[in-house]
Amino acid sequence: MNDSLPPNERGDRPSGANGALWGGLALLLIGAYFLAENLGLNIHLEFLENWWAIFILIPGVMILWRVFQAYRAEGSTTSRHWRNQLVMGLLMVFAAVVFLLNLSWSIFWPFLLIIGGLAFLFNATRQRDQ
Repeated sequence: MNDSLPPNERGDRPSGANGALWGGLALLLIGAYFLAENLGLNIHLEFLENWWAIFILIPGVMILWRVFQAYRAEGSTTSRHWRNQLVMGLLMVFAAVVFLLNLSWSIFWPFLLIIGGLAFLFNATRQRDQ
């Protein structure tokens, strides 16, 4: 029954092997860092002062990866759902990078408006083409 539906409407999800691999690797690296700190090894990574932003970055990257996989599976057409997921992933990655690199929001907040505006324009042009 699912085979007769278009790929974007099947509800099939890719296997979680990739997510488990990256999630496991991230936990391994974070655990190794904290263990080294507890053992007295001074591993001070200045750019990771806001290390908690990694928990925003990882889901954002995973969302972008799923969007990329859906784009490859569906060809050049994407549903509104995947376009919205793309915007959400970009916003999450952008926010995480600003926090991780300790950048000033006063300089980079216009990028949030630009990403949102591009999303509206892309959805509007795709609706007109259909």
